[in-house]
Amino acid sequence: MKRPVFWAAVSAFVMIALPWLFRSLILGYTYFTAIFSLVYVLNPIFSAVVGVFAGRDMKALWYLLLFPPLFFLAGIGLLFTLSSVWVFFRYAVLYLALGAAAMLISAAIRKHGRQMDP
Repeated sequence: MKRPVFWAAVSAFVMIALPWLFRSLILGYTYFTAIFSLVYVLNPIFSAVVGVFAGRDMKALWYLLLFPPLFFLAGIGLLFTLSSVWVFFRYAVLYLALGAAAMLISAAIRKHGRQMDP
């Protein structure tokens, strides 16, 4: 039970708190540069990391993949207007797909590694 709470807290921090910190600490147009770097660099990497972790036990941890996209949409809804959430919905789907791909690859590597052991 400890792991899901940890990943939910980290997802909430990365997807909700970081954009709010950037908004309050960074002024001007550099704020948008920071948000774009979150959307295009940090968030996909984080979703893949969550997927790799969920690949350790797919049957028990598959729902961890839902945390980054849902918290991302919540953070965008709080940061911008709720009508702009639909614009960012495709990014949430992309984060879900990246996490799922990382989970499947991680599970396949683990399974293949176990088969190779004598």
